[in-house]
Amino acid sequence: LSLFNDVLLSDIIPNNIKEYTKNYEFQKGALNLDAKITNGKLSAFTDLAGVSFVYLPYELPIEIINGSLSVKNNTLKLNKINFLADNMPVLADGDIKDIFNSQMFNIYINSKPQQEFIDKYINKNQIYPIKIKGDIVYWIKLKGVPNNFDLKSQINMSKDSSIYHFGATIGDIENAIVVSIDSKILDNNLHKIREFSYDKLIDSQSGRQTKLNMLKAWGGVKILKDDLAFDNLHIKTSHPTDARIFNIIFRKPNIKQGQFTSDLKFDGKLSDAKILGDFHIFETNIPFLDTTMK
Repeated sequence: LSLFNDVLLSDIIPNNIKEYTKNYEFQKGALNLDAKITNGKLSAFTDLAGVSFVYLPYELPIEIINGSLSVKNNTLKLNKINFLADNMPVLADGDIKDIFNSQMFNIYINSKPQQEFIDKYINKNQIYPIKIKGDIVYWIKLKGVPNNFDLKSQINMSKDSSIYHFGATIGDIENAIVVSIDSKILDNNLHKIREFSYDKLIDSQSGRQTKLNMLKAWGGVKILKDDLAFDNLHIKTSHPTDARIFNIIFRKPNIKQGQFTSDLKFDGKLSDAKILGDFHIFETNIPFLDTTMK
């Protein structure tokens, strides 16, 4: 594969293909590659099992366990590729059409996040780091083009697992949690949320689990460099919900415990948000030292 690195950057590779291959450096493994280039169009198939490479923009090592890749009629197909991103297991499946122009993708990803990976490749560029605890598994479906695509995702959290970000905590000590989102992502970092759902799985004496919706949200959220901006964002609870979610307002874990109910609408930046609606908070522990309430 070391020879393959030289081929990928050589003059025999068209510039539109080289623009992408330059980001990868193969380390080990063997490719049984069946490929040809006709009039600048690539057709290829290869079994990727055992191949290792580095994604250079992030210095991210990838080791492929099994799966294959094919290119035909300007469509790239990922065929159930299981790999380790650093040491984090990931499954990727789907296709990308018109790969050198519009790049219309339909991709499924499944993984089990690891704090070590998050610290190394995500938190180093974050003002507000992401912290996870416990057994968490998620899947994501991405469909569209890079500047306008649909995102559907579900995060399954075992009991006593949690996700902490922007001061807010999601998770439960006694029950498993399911977090689901259906949204559209635009190129200006605008998330148009069709539905965000926060559900608790209640164990019965028979061993079966019942899904109980706690909270739903919908509306616009724009991710800024060090802030969030809301556009008609609604947050409505169905049952009393863990108040630590609302620490996102303080950007630090001021609310130590408690529950809330709400039917709220948010507009404007998080740092100076306009909030309209009903909000009730109870059984709450909030130290007010050095905290300003407006």
